[in-house]
Amino acid sequence: MDGFKSRAEELGIEYSLVDSEGDLEKGVSIIENFVEEGVDGILLFPATYPGYETGIKAAKAAGIPVIVDVVDMPDAPITGFAGNPQFNMDRE
Repeated sequence: MDGFKSRAEELGIEYSLVDSEGDLEKGVSIIENFVEEGVDGILLFPATYPGYETGIKAAKAAGIPVIVDVVDMPDAPITGFAGNPQFNMDRE
């Protein structure tokens, strides 16, 4: 996370870091709150898969790209997966 924070600051990207503490319901709620706020994008580090589809679908419906790291979600409508270079980074 330190690398992410310093790179975002270097690029002038405003970000909010919110931890669901491994709680799936809390994680979906966080995504839904970001959708309501109208953020420009969501970078998701999910603790588990599946379960986040509802929040991801809400983001997609609002035109908010979701990039997932750590756990690939092949059935979810994410914009890209950043955890491993062998995966296609652009799903749309």
